Amino acid sequence: MYMEPGGMIITPPWQWHDHGNDGHENVIWLDGLNIPFFRLNPIDFLEEYKDFYGTITHESHVVTDEECADMKFPWKVAEARLDASDSDHSIYEYRLPCGEQINSIIAAQAERILPGKMSGPRQDTCNRIFQVHSGSGKTVVTAPRGGKTDEFSWGHADTFVIPSWYKFTIHASRDEPAYLFAFSDLSLLESLGIYRANTEL
Repeated sequence: MYMEPGGMIITPPWQWHDHGNDGHENVIWLDGLNIPFFRLNPIDFLEEYKDFYGTITHESHVVTDEECADMKFPWKVAEARLDASDSDHSIYEYRLPCGEQINSIIAAQAERILPGKMSGPRQDTCNRIFQVHSGSGKTVVTAPRGGKTDEFSWGHADTFVIPSWYKFTIHASRDEPAYLFAFSDLSLLESLGIYRANTEL
């Protein structure tokens, strides 16, 4: 599967996978892993591949987006869903073709905030990692205890984290919309029945 800017690819359990770069420029991506969960609960299994590259012993061929719809999520789909909304702040949740979360531990979403606008305030039990696809802006974060508020700016390709139960709002700059990608532990929290959100903000 070819990866493009903003695209998301997931690797199913017990499937070999490898990474490569056919271009002439460096490629960097955000790797969202469930390893922290398994460090606390050592019940996972890992089998290293014997050869240095899988293509040495396995035939490799490019698959179409339709063939890998349960693994590859192009940015153009998420962007089209976000832009179909008339609201200042829109959210698109990535889901498998069957409607389930992309993973039993990790959930993913994309967000768009129109120029000069902001998201509504949020406070929930998710831990989120954001990456800025395009645009610029700032995030205002308030700690759950003590009420200390911090503000930080961000731009294209920056990454920032919102810990569990921190209140936050995301503000887009006035010159262009902001598009962000985020993954979180929402799937795990919902499965365990411990997801909570403050609906009185």
